[in-house]
Amino acid sequence: MKDEAHVVRGSPPWFVEVLNPNVCKGNGLKQMSKHLDIPPEEIIAFGDGDNDLEFLDYAGKGIAMKNARDNVKAAANEITEWTNAEVRFFLCALYGEKNLNIYALAHVCTNCLNLI
Repeated sequence: MKDEAHVVRGSPPWFVEVLNPNVCKGNGLKQMSKHLDIPPEEIIAFGDGDNDLEFLDYAGKGIAMKNARDNVKAAANEITEWTNAEVRFFLCALYGEKNLNIYALAHVCTNCLNLI
């Protein structure tokens, strides 16, 4: 099955992704950065689950959320003092619920909906 599917444990821990072996957030971020001509060292990625490991690794700076799994924190360059929920609350307060579309779009483009 390893050649047929890539199984990743997400966050929360009961969340599981079964993907094509070539599909991951890191590959999505890599494609988007090449398309936009942004070098990896100028990218900051945030994550909390196993499905974010390649994403954090590709970015010049990988930041784990406060509520991230321990292995994600170990792989990250830094750990925030905030959880996903706290970041969402902050962004809603700052920009309003309706104005989060740009924020959401950036994360959809990289298949990263963990902060939304």
